[in-house]
Amino acid sequence: MNERPPQSKRGQLFSLDLMASGLGFIIFFIFLISVWLVLSSRLEEKREAEELQLQAFQITNMLIMSPGVPADWEGNPAEVTIPGLQQSPGRLNQSKLDAFVALDYNQVQKTFNIGRFEYQFKVIGINGSLLYSAGIPPDNSSTRSISVNRWVLQENETQQILFTLWSRSK
Repeated sequence: MNERPPQSKRGQLFSLDLMASGLGFIIFFIFLISVWLVLSSRLEEKREAEELQLQAFQITNMLIMSPGVPADWEGNPAEVTIPGLQQSPGRLNQSKLDAFVALDYNQVQKTFNIGRFEYQFKVIGINGSLLYSAGIPPDNSSTRSISVNRWVLQENETQQILFTLWSRSK
């Protein structure tokens, strides 16, 4: 009469509970990582868009509101530190404009510290005709772009300055 007492099935339930909770934890962890990746990607896109916008506004302000450094840089464009086009407030200097349009694309990128981005600079007459152009226009490979539009006087004529800063897909 060796009867054994009935055994409970607690050990088997414990292993099923452990597997279920482990699977739940793994699913939750995967969900958490995917949310983190989506949010960090959106944050990076927003940061790049804000940087692009800030750079475009700063460059446009430097060009229009400053004679440049040195002030007579158009005489020796290779030695320009900061190109500026201002003759007097709201007026552009014709020789500085000619010198800026003739500057090497890579030199302008280096001067404005925009090596990660591409740019296009245009001067458009009041009738819509393109008077000056420099840089590269955005194309199908551009992921985002920002254009800053300013009105100036140049040789007693109102003209539109359009500076576009854009980035290529990586």
